[in-house]
Amino acid sequence: MLRNTLSKVVFSIIFFLLITLTPFLLQAKLEQGIKIVSRTVPSDVMFIFQAQTGSGIDLYLAGPDGRIQQLTNTGFALNPSLSPDGKTVLFEGHTNSKIGGLFQIFKLDLDSKKVTQISNNSALDCAPACAPDGKHLAFCTKKIAADPNNIPQWRIYIMDIDGKNRHPLETQGETCQVTPSWAPDGTKIVFVYSEFLPLQKGLPLAFPIVTPKIRDLKTRTTSVLLPGGLAVNDTAWSPSGDFIAFRNHDPITDIKTIWIVSADGLHLERLTDGPDDAQPAWFPDGSKLVFIRQKKNKKGMICMIDLKTRKVTELFSSNDTSLEHPQVLRTKR
Repeated sequence: MLRNTLSKVVFSIIFFLLITLTPFLLQAKLEQGIKIVSRTVPSDVMFIFQAQTGSGIDLYLAGPDGRIQQLTNTGFALNPSLSPDGKTVLFEGHTNSKIGGLFQIFKLDLDSKKVTQISNNSALDCAPACAPDGKHLAFCTKKIAADPNNIPQWRIYIMDIDGKNRHPLETQGETCQVTPSWAPDGTKIVFVYSEFLPLQKGLPLAFPIVTPKIRDLKTRTTSVLLPGGLAVNDTAWSPSGDFIAFRNHDPITDIKTIWIVSADGLHLERLTDGPDDAQPAWFPDGSKLVFIRQKKNKKGMICMIDLKTRKVTELFSSNDTSLEHPQVLRTKR
């Protein structure tokens, strides 16, 4: 009897210690993997990004002091996007359904840390982008292929912040559409479309065309932002509305760099030299960009470029953890 009682007590103590200490051990492991390369960042911003660890992919928050806080514990949280008031993070998560695992849209309240599922659809819903009014989302969706020989393309849809009133951004065409980003006045959305043009009639070979477009939500017209010659992805509209940042991929050299283009398409400028830069995001005041950079012997780092001086600063880096999709958040919300 005494032995059984002692065993129960010991088991209870061990169980309590595991429950209590596990979050701290996981946090210590994460902080050991992510080291601060530079702290020369403004004191009024924080950074939200996704990191892949042994337990999965989750969202993390890093402040100017270098402390890193885990925001989600779902094991699958990707493509974070901030609401205009900075109180909510939209992201794509993983759910189980009758037809298997699906990506759906979720939201995270930064104060309460409560996670709520927004979309509940039979298609894949990914890459959310919150409208400036905080009432709508643009996102990428793709139907589950019923025929393996006829796989649907990614299309951009818009829906209310509560998941209702889904409708396509464009009703014409079947080309692939990704990376939506809203103009700060909420009247336009920039996105990337891609299509394959056959090199010669009757042959299976095709040449990929990838370029950004702008959809005017008032006039319901779509215009091409840039001519051919650039393989664009990761579009991000500036807070002022004057410029759009994007990643360009040179298929010949395989170098990926960050560029900006004016919203009218007349001014085009490369900001970084690569060799592997992607996923630009703007500071709230539009003075800087953060982006990810892949370098030899490092799985990923988060960098910042000052648009006035063009100086690139390494903010966070890791030798064994993938850091992606950084977003910038004001400390005062």
